[in-house]
Amino acid sequence: MFGADSASAQQARHINAQVQLTGGLQQFSYFQIPFQFREARNTAELYVFENNRRSSEKKLSSGYTILVALDTRNMGRVESVLRLSGGQLEVEFRLEDEQVCQYISKHVGQLRDAITAFPVGRISVQTIQTPVTPQNALSLLDRLPGGAVGINIEI
Repeated sequence: MFGADSASAQQARHINAQVQLTGGLQQFSYFQIPFQFREARNTAELYVFENNRRSSEKKLSSGYTILVALDTRNMGRVESVLRLSGGQLEVEFRLEDEQVCQYISKHVGQLRDAITAFPVGRISVQTIQTPVTPQNALSLLDRLPGGAVGINIEI
């Protein structure tokens, strides 16, 4: 059941409204999104951060960081961090399995070639030391310019 009035479309509009509402605030939003792939049911975790920072010229600039976390059967936990700032996209993969880290590291060039909507900056791959949760997201992602000071949890 897809279309403008479907439950999925209504949920997407709600998420979009939440992201727009939090756009002026220094906080992050957290969503749990249930999905089904083939026969397996799972829940994706979506974190949306707005990064605010002041440049040396005292102008406020902002960008976004999106983190999607999935617990998968074959690859283990996968946390993908996308940062958009100054029109440039940075991608960070945080993976549970060292072999998956090596595989993705070998194919980073293909990913870079496939992303055409934004200029791509750094793409990094690392092993997860501590999985991200709503309780530790700010401390784990302390590289966010300007930081975030609040949380909005949608379940």
